[in-house]
Amino acid sequence: MSELLSDIRVLDLTLAWAGPHATALLADLGAEVIRVESSARVDLQRIVSPFFPNIPAPEAGGWQALHNRRKLSCAINLKSREGVEITRRLAAKSDIVVENFRPGVMKGLGLGFDDLVQVAPNIVYVSLCGYGPGGEMADCGSTR
Repeated sequence: MSELLSDIRVLDLTLAWAGPHATALLADLGAEVIRVESSARVDLQRIVSPFFPNIPAPEAGGWQALHNRRKLSCAINLKSREGVEITRRLAAKSDIVVENFRPGVMKGLGLGFDDLVQVAPNIVYVSLCGYGPGGEMADCGSTR
């Protein structure tokens, strides 16, 4: 395992595929990655196959194991005031924040770049929204 990024802490606010994969690569390079999962709903990777035999759900998902290797993790309710405050404190101690919510979600939670730069002036903020930050496809990941 590489230690190239051993002095870097990443706050991982991602779900599904691209975000967890990107932060797994940072962990592979030695970064300390703290993955925040929702305390309200299970990440898709935990409930889709392939599954490991003899391992109880929700830990059995093969994609979950692949994309979240070498990461620390916690469950936080980002819709609660306490959850947002905990996340802001984690961001204040991080070098990089990676999120892949729909455009505007993080800002609406009080966790957008403008919010987090107040507690971490040198933060690198990476947004990996699935269909881009604007335009006619930007909101395609939402449920209506």
